[in-house]
Amino acid sequence: MKAILGVHYGHVSSACLLIDGIIVAHISEERLTRAKNDSSFPVKAIEFCLKKAGIDSLELDCVAFSKSEFYNDLLLYFDTSLLNLKINTSVRQAIKSIAKKTLKSQVNLTEMPLYLSPWKLSENCQLHFCGHHKGHAASAYYTSGINDDKVLIITMDGVGEGVSAAVWSGYRGKIKNLISYGPDAPIGFFYSAATEALGWRASGEEWKLMGLAPYGSTKPGLLNGYHPEFLDGILTKPHDFGTWGTLLDHGSFHYHCKDSIHLQKFVHALGPED
Repeated sequence: MKAILGVHYGHVSSACLLIDGIIVAHISEERLTRAKNDSSFPVKAIEFCLKKAGIDSLELDCVAFSKSEFYNDLLLYFDTSLLNLKINTSVRQAIKSIAKKTLKSQVNLTEMPLYLSPWKLSENCQLHFCGHHKGHAASAYYTSGINDDKVLIITMDGVGEGVSAAVWSGYRGKIKNLISYGPDAPIGFFYSAATEALGWRASGEEWKLMGLAPYGSTKPGLLNGYHPEFLDGILTKPHDFGTWGTLLDHGSFHYHCKDSIHLQKFVHALGPED
């Protein structure tokens, strides 16, 4: 039996457990805490997955993590004292990163309080960081049903581990990165800023904007200067969305972008569609 636990810590924290390549449990933390978009470490989700499968954390062969940015949080919630530290390159890079700078962590403890216990991992368990955008690419590719044909995969969001967009190739179960764009090309942030300008919650209700967009009429150039621009795959005009303000609310965050204030003026000027 090979058991792999996947952990996502961040927006809509969640956990997934695979045994011999089959998903036996998968759940978001918000489903158990009843806090929409719960961004806290997915403690309850992990407990649910282990209980559903009827196994102990010591039986895990691998813990896969979606971001190297929260490596120190992983070491807090998991007891790795028995590990042989068979870790991949991404983890080694994360360790070097910790040595150079303080990571963006939502906790500032180095040890668990005495009344809480981290999950113990066996000496043969491996830690693996798949990479933020590679995780997005994998979720699309491996669920597509395409295996023998070559496919092109494009991932775009805000910023994950310094990458805002990437292009990948997929072939016979393998994913290869072709090009990545840095933090100055986040199309996802543009959608979030526009979502806030329309009075909806950023990083949660962009789907409303994306769903309504095909029904509207285009006005080329109207929003130039508020989003990054590309030409033939080359980033020609980067855009700095600045630092997003955050407000913690029952485990999830509200976000505010300075561009939303300016975009809201367009909303008021154009008004609702007749």
